Amino acid sequence: MADRFYTLMLVPEKSGQVKKLTLPALYLRVALGIGASLVVIGAIFFFDYLHVLSQVAENKKLRAENHQIRQNLLEARGKLESLDQSMGRLKSFAHKLRILGNLDTNAQKLIAPPEDAPVENNLSPVEDGGNIEEPSGQIPSSLKKGKKGAKVNPHDLLEEKRHQAMSAESSPMAEELQDQVQEIIQNAEALNLEAVEEERNFASLFEVLQEKVDRLLSTPSILPAQGWLTSTFGYRSNPFVGVKTFHAGLDIANRPGTPIHAPAEGLITHATSLGGFGLVVRIDHGYNLITKFGHLSKVLVKPGQRVKRGQAIALMGNSGRSTGTHVHYQIEVAGKPVNPRNFILEDTF
Repeated sequence: MADRFYTLMLVPEKSGQVKKLTLPALYLRVALGIGASLVVIGAIFFFDYLHVLSQVAENKKLRAENHQIRQNLLEARGKLESLDQSMGRLKSFAHKLRILGNLDTNAQKLIAPPEDAPVENNLSPVEDGGNIEEPSGQIPSSLKKGKKGAKVNPHDLLEEKRHQAMSAESSPMAEELQDQVQEIIQNAEALNLEAVEEERNFASLFEVLQEKVDRLLSTPSILPAQGWLTSTFGYRSNPFVGVKTFHAGLDIANRPGTPIHAPAEGLITHATSLGGFGLVVRIDHGYNLITKFGHLSKVLVKPGQRVKRGQAIALMGNSGRSTGTHVHYQIEVAGKPVNPRNFILEDTF
């Protein structure tokens, strides 16, 4: 078959000679096919480009959300670190308060009676009169001093959500993580506020205790020895005279050589024999507070020596007028005997 030809007439806009262009039909069909292919390819690239743009926008949104989550996690971590610091300060305050009270010694051991202690009702009296009187010529009293509901701990939850945030691939998951992180932050803030308030309360208490620290350290507050109570403060039948007399202290019995401990800080003013009360130690604690210990077997301190609460000052004995091994423990306020049990923090008798 002979090829067909198409003639194209080219007419210029202005006056001029008309030109003819003759092309084979095959050329024209090829040109149209190429043009259609280019249109299809262009449309494919255009829609693919739009899809890529939408993916880029979604990825940018996810990156922005993950960045925000990371920022919130850092904020939550900072709040938890602040909470840990506050709790650490609270523990430090509690430790300081115990030091101020000087109660981190073996106070429990001092107040515990021996396992083989007999029943009080089966004991016979072991004291002679009651009140340890000072001889003249001792160190004068002028030595006195003048002076909310439980919260969830978010640590583990925070770490779990941090790992989930790093692997989040969809916007709903990121939103869920965002809500959970906000909940963690709120819990941490609530805990931090409570810790700050408690810290403020401890600080106020610490200031008060600092003003009274010397008074606390100088106030008798523990039993001076292990043992069992054989005679109380007040009137009782005197085993030596057979009539009721006033007993000015407590009698604590135990084996010979049982250690006697200072019930508070103070100055040793007397450590020698004193008549019917045998070997006696006297401590001036200041603030018009005096403690005395009678019927000792051995003294471990010297006059003029300062002692601390819980320090061993003597050994229990049976010196003086006594019917058994014990210590007579006496407290005086402004020169008058008072019941020592009113000063003992943990009285097990």
